[in-house]
Amino acid sequence: MNPLRQYIETELHRRASEQGQSLPPLTDEFNWLEAGVMDSYSFLDLLARIEQQFSVEADLSEADPAELVTLGGLTKILSPA
Repeated sequence: MNPLRQYIETELHRRASEQGQSLPPLTDEFNWLEAGVMDSYSFLDLLARIEQQFSVEADLSEADPAELVTLGGLTKILSPA
């Protein structure tokens, strides 16, 4: 499994657990915003953690907002080229 995706999945499960939620099996289409796992502030926190952990810089200026809220889209956008 892609280490970045594994990190995002772990973070989603951790955040859901902190809120007393359990997540379904995570697919590329999993929408963390609709599921209530993260809001915009926790998304920015996750981005900062990913940038630090994986030494990547998230340039979201041309990213499709619909992709940013799905596990597969976020992984694709943030994966190093």
